Amino acid sequence: MIIHNKLLSYLPHLLPLPNLQYKVDLSDILHLHNQAIWYHRQALYLFTQNSYSEAVAGNNRAIALYSSNADFHALAGKLWALQGVSWQ
Repeated sequence: MIIHNKLLSYLPHLLPLPNLQYKVDLSDILHLHNQAIWYHRQALYLFTQNSYSEAVAGNNRAIALYSSNADFHALAGKLWALQGVSWQ
């Protein structure tokens, strides 16, 4: 990998560069990510069908698998608002 010195001067927080020769099996992580996306898409479909409680259950599964996705939390907020749930 060739990186120009000028570019490196703009990105000092990236130094030292990681060793790119490690081979890691990420298939389990990708499977969890894809499963979370599937649950979220099912929740979106149920949301459009006004099946809010089922959509909440599916979206909660998505959040449990991949909690850092902002779209999952945005849908959770919409569903909570539509169900009249208060944050006490």
